Amino acid sequence: YSLKDAVLFLDHLRDGSYWQGYYWSITERLGDLYRLLAIVKSACGIDCLDPKEHPYVANIGRWLLYGADIAQKRIIYNYGDGEMVNFDSTRVYIPLVISAGLARDPQVEWLARQIEPEGSNWFVEFFYHDRSVPAIGPSGLPPSRAFPGTEMVVMRSGWGGTDPWASVRWCDWFDMHGHPDVGSFTLYCRGPVAPDTGFYDRGIYHGYNYYTRTVAHNTITVRDPAAKEPLNDGCQRKRDKRTWSFALGTDAWLYHQNEFDRGKLLAFETQGLYDYCAGDGTRAYRPELVKEFVRQVVFLRDGVFITFDRVEAPRAGLEKRWLMHFVGEPVVDGKAIATQVKGHIEDYDGSLSISRGKNGAVVRCYSLLPAQRIIRKIGGAIPNVPVATLCRVPRATQRMGTGSR
Repeated sequence: YSLKDAVLFLDHLRDGSYWQGYYWSITERLGDLYRLLAIVKSACGIDCLDPKEHPYVANIGRWLLYGADIAQKRIIYNYGDGEMVNFDSTRVYIPLVISAGLARDPQVEWLARQIEPEGSNWFVEFFYHDRSVPAIGPSGLPPSRAFPGTEMVVMRSGWGGTDPWASVRWCDWFDMHGHPDVGSFTLYCRGPVAPDTGFYDRGIYHGYNYYTRTVAHNTITVRDPAAKEPLNDGCQRKRDKRTWSFALGTDAWLYHQNEFDRGKLLAFETQGLYDYCAGDGTRAYRPELVKEFVRQVVFLRDGVFITFDRVEAPRAGLEKRWLMHFVGEPVVDGKAIATQVKGHIEDYDGSLSISRGKNGAVVRCYSLLPAQRIIRKIGGAIPNVPVATLCRVPRATQRMGTGSR
């Protein structure tokens, strides 16, 4: 990855968040970046580690803190090509001690000491860890926080091991390691219950046809039932071109911000009993499919997560789909009214879906609006799926990792 304009980009994300989710590169290499910026300061006096002028590195600890499941000892964020990461990784500890020292942040220092590896590396302790920072637990912090750099909101019931956690984001498009997931949410309680789905794969089939597309996320698709193109499922716009990570000159997002501007966090409010956020994801879709997509969310502290979506399409015949991915197979109330593939694609006329997570958490999804709706359950590993029911996928022309076609 190029460091071209790195400070400019990190200043764009001043709150410490990262557009790819918990992606290994920024955290695993933060120690290198910290030393490089310290050398720059020593050589020419430009202090890119100043927590007021250039606060990204100082703030990354708060971003990690709000994404931490302290009981399960891991970071939850899994947007884009990121993934959940266990506390025993140096990818977590090193960014925390660097951030705590720069920001003099006692809550981040507390988290770092909770996960301090046995026999800590002397180099890390000597160069990065300022043990004069006091360690104070996060119970005094608001449990919810907005991160405007990546247009994301994290909402928690509290800091305990069984407290529900939710995130919603309206992130712009920066690079192929991000996904077209504007307006998507994730739900977590003792483990993922409504996650981003799929997995990072260096092959092309899973990545290009599912994982990096909107159908893998908990948001909206709008499709034209009469369209002829093969992958006609109403996904958000995607740009199959590297833009930031290889710093391709005028192809970079910096020079095309109107094109890359996909979402906008409009409002965030946190109170004692609830959190509220709203965002606009209209620009994430092709204009011939979507005129307006605004998602509003209320999160009640006792674990009730309410979404209200205002979706307007240019034509009445366009089909709107509200996507939610479960960990455990959902049970849907009502009766089955249609079956495309038995046990795999089934339609119901109900309003309630119930799914169990892996660690005992249960999520109940009630559909309140629209009044006329169909719940389609899709999934399940079954043999001998009829070929006629599968979507034909064009042969891919992109080679992963080359940055070109």
